[in-house]
Amino acid sequence: MGHLPEGTKAGVRAAEAFFPKRLVCNFPDPEALATARRQLYRRPAVRRRLLPVLANLPVGFFDRLVFDRELHILASASASGPWVGTPGEIDVGAHDSYASCGPYLQDADTFALNLPLGSWLIRLGRIAIELAPPQAFAGIVIHECCHVDRGHKIDAGTGAASTQRREDDVVGLACQLGFREETAAYLDFYRETFGDAGIMGRLPADCASAGPDS
Repeated sequence: MGHLPEGTKAGVRAAEAFFPKRLVCNFPDPEALATARRQLYRRPAVRRRLLPVLANLPVGFFDRLVFDRELHILASASASGPWVGTPGEIDVGAHDSYASCGPYLQDADTFALNLPLGSWLIRLGRIAIELAPPQAFAGIVIHECCHVDRGHKIDAGTGAASTQRREDDVVGLACQLGFREETAAYLDFYRETFGDAGIMGRLPADCASAGPDS
């Protein structure tokens, strides 16, 4: 995963140290009980999928997420917003992933976390946890990490043009960090699964890997 030399990556030890206090897995939504793959939300399963992604992040980038942004990650099957499609099914509106500074007003799950003031959260929904294949899952996590690094807030209320610039920015950043393949897999997965998935970032024609502290 990625194309950075081993000495410039965060590493397994740092990623392992992240999980005890920063990873939360829950399954509180009774409406999801009938269809969700509950075993995928168990902490060992989520940790196993996240470990190689976090371990392969550039060390400087990872440290900014952990120490400057106080990043937490929530994996949850609950709906985080209104359905776009058929209620009861996995939905691009209700079960997407996102990054937020503090609790997100539309998502009750995030208020139960009692996040430290000023900390950031990545919420991984049913699309990432249940549907995304490994490379696309990595791309989703990396994409949201880039939003956190850039300080992009989900409830910023920006228009379509501004949203497109932000999405292009984080897609470009992910490529610069060495994760072009994972980012392409994430974008392709959304388009193939949902067709019109809203405003998506555009993959740059050419991206060079950045240094370890990017």
